[in-house]
Amino acid sequence: MATAPKALYNEQAIDYLLNNLLQMADTDETLKKLGIHRKELRTLESDDEIYAAIETRREALIATPWRLESGLASQNTFLWTEIERVIATVLRGAFNAVLYGYSVQEIIYKNTAGKITLAEISEKPFEWFEPKSNGDLIYRSMLDPMGTAVDTNYKFLLTVRNQTYRQPYGEAVLSRLYWAWLFRVNGWKFWAKNLERAGIPFLKGTAPDMPMADGTPSVDHLSVVLNAAVQNATLALPAGWEAEFMSVQQNGATFEQFENAILKRIQKVILGQTLTSDVGKAGSFAAAKVHQAVLDDRRKADMRLVTKTVQTLVTALHTLNGFTGEPPTFVMEDDTGLETERADRDSKLVQAGVLKLTPDYLLRVYDYEEGDFEIPAELPNQTKNSPMGENKFVANDAFSPIGEKNENHPPMGGEELSNLNFSVPIGTRFTQAQQEIEKLANNALANSSSPIPEGAIFNAIKTAKSPEDLADKLAVLFAETDTEPFRQLLERAMFAADVLGYVNA
Repeated sequence: MATAPKALYNEQAIDYLLNNLLQMADTDETLKKLGIHRKELRTLESDDEIYAAIETRREALIATPWRLESGLASQNTFLWTEIERVIATVLRGAFNAVLYGYSVQEIIYKNTAGKITLAEISEKPFEWFEPKSNGDLIYRSMLDPMGTAVDTNYKFLLTVRNQTYRQPYGEAVLSRLYWAWLFRVNGWKFWAKNLERAGIPFLKGTAPDMPMADGTPSVDHLSVVLNAAVQNATLALPAGWEAEFMSVQQNGATFEQFENAILKRIQKVILGQTLTSDVGKAGSFAAAKVHQAVLDDRRKADMRLVTKTVQTLVTALHTLNGFTGEPPTFVMEDDTGLETERADRDSKLVQAGVLKLTPDYLLRVYDYEEGDFEIPAELPNQTKNSPMGENKFVANDAFSPIGEKNENHPPMGGEELSNLNFSVPIGTRFTQAQQEIEKLANNALANSSSPIPEGAIFNAIKTAKSPEDLADKLAVLFAETDTEPFRQLLERAMFAADVLGYVNA
């Protein structure tokens, strides 16, 4: 038995004091330079542009279809019903880990007809908790500043984005946006002040350089009169005094450039691209498609993040109710709807005869609903409606150089292959010799027998305990079969094909 030093099985580079007792300082570089706490990043959500970008990314995640895979049907129905009631809340709470680095949700259960169900799931202020690099979650309160480790398997849902040993709090997107938000807020304040200055009439006046009756300079009296004129919109001047309006030339081009630069930075950080709502003067459909692909990549990253959180909830419900077997897998998949590429791929596979679409596949992948379609027992010949016309041939039993059919051994699957229709596109017309070869191949298939009886295959599938066990059983069945008839049939077919080739050459 292989052995190794005990030190190899334990973590050694760890600060037990910080990891278990004291609260670790936030190592986010931006927050450290600003001297603020992570919870103060909530102010950024009040910005209209940041909020709009967050909503776009968050709602795209929530709108993604989900399902439960594997597991027993009766158990899955119960779990689906429970998860479906709270899934939007859970996804919104888990998504906040993208914004703040981590998020915490508390689960409250209830007993309903002998089963443990979900009463409520609520997101709690993340600053009450401290995630540790070893996966623990510490709850710190005013009564317990040292903190207490809480259960993250059944009671609390912890979501951490890009957690590292150095930064157990995760990466916060809003931290990357703080400077952009600060510049934008102050930029708007500066612009509003500038508009105020430009909007108030600016008067310029001149007066004779002589003292007034009270001995004060005349220019001081002129300033008072001009200031009153701005407020009252009236002006009366003595002889020799003059006043004129001055206009401020300001078209806002500089501020617009500044604002656009800030908006692009915000959109790029949150959405990964800058063509969310405006393609721009130099935009194109190709550019928009590329940018949409970038947005989809962000959504898929969010799906991977929240899937782990919801899976914890599914596993908790499965375990608490004492269900047998492995819990089902929570899957988020966005490949629904009528995607042209998927439909084209499936169409080619069906026409090639290597794929048969099932109702379950159509309902799940193409977003159909029950009753939207019917699958005919026999699909019509597509060549008849094709613009290529009736360019086809039928393989039958007319040519049989390899002997008569073996009635004791029907073809595999119990279906005769001698009456299959093959569509031949225009420009691929068979010669007489080529048609003979095609007929030869079809008759060989029609006269071949299944190496393993269908009953034996069905029994092996029914009694197999695992895919590996099934492979072993089929290997044993194949080893016990007599392959000599099939080998002779193949040799006769190959010999006949060679003879036809020499004759027609």
